Amino acid sequence: MNVIIGPNGVGKSNIIEAIALLATTKSFRTAEVLDLIEDGRDFAAVEGELDNKKLRVVISKTGKRYQCDQNPIKLSSDFVGLFQAIVFAPNDLLFVSATPKARRRFIDSELSKINKKYLRQLSEYNNHLKNRNALLKTEKVDEALLEVLDEKMADLMIAISEDRKLYLEDINNSFTAKYNELSSEKAEVILAQKSHCQNIAKEEIISQLKNYRFRDQVTKQSNFGIHRDDYNIIFDKHEADSYCSQGQTRLVMLGLKLVLADLVKIMTTETPVLLLDDVLSELDLVHQKRLLQLINLNNQTIITATHLDAVLADLNKNVIELRRN
Repeated sequence: MNVIIGPNGVGKSNIIEAIALLATTKSFRTAEVLDLIEDGRDFAAVEGELDNKKLRVVISKTGKRYQCDQNPIKLSSDFVGLFQAIVFAPNDLLFVSATPKARRRFIDSELSKINKKYLRQLSEYNNHLKNRNALLKTEKVDEALLEVLDEKMADLMIAISEDRKLYLEDINNSFTAKYNELSSEKAEVILAQKSHCQNIAKEEIISQLKNYRFRDQVTKQSNFGIHRDDYNIIFDKHEADSYCSQGQTRLVMLGLKLVLADLVKIMTTETPVLLLDDVLSELDLVHQKRLLQLINLNNQTIITATHLDAVLADLNKNVIELRRN
């Protein structure tokens, strides 16, 4: 257990963000990669030393570069999963009210960490989607090329949809139980998927792509496919976004993160590092204690806080204090 303490704005969250970057190659705070580079600098770099390897990510205006033990890794799909971490952060609450794109990004990121095949197929699908959208923007659309892309994307839609379906089933097998362990109330909690591509045959996907073709050419973008999927949390048969209080939403998201941490351990046999970024300050004493009991403090856990409150003071821990210059 490591507790990083210090006043607001001193850089505690930056440390959590950097560690998480080594697990996912992405920031959990921004989708814009250039935001991670300090003003006036040409690049940003993060390096982390694990028991048996050293990882490094370099971010510049030309993209990202990856290394393991100083050996270059060309593809992010080969880098993701070398280190496992689960982040608990205050902005997790935004999941229930976020855009479909942000929710997909979250689920895709978590699933990619434990399923290399999924990450490769998703990357391949996104490349085809990019090419298809570029084709739709041309003055005269090449219909033959469009059909070739539709054929390739249909196969990938089926595979990706199946992986998403199975992942949600794994989550929902323990989501309700985990929430009820964490909360003072009992409720049924489910992560649901909204998709037009679920459980349909390839022929129907091809047919739908053709049905959308006129609309695609008018809007200059692809309007049907797994890139339009969405997710929402159902709390006692109600959509959490419009039904749950902020306190319930916080516990729901903490419960979801605990489930994801369990799945990482089951699927990869690796225990993830748990990163709690200013989470305890948002919980009352009872729920602070329940959360810390559930995350098993024998695993490596890194918590940020402005000070050592009653719960943190009682823990067996290593304290790292950050001060302003």
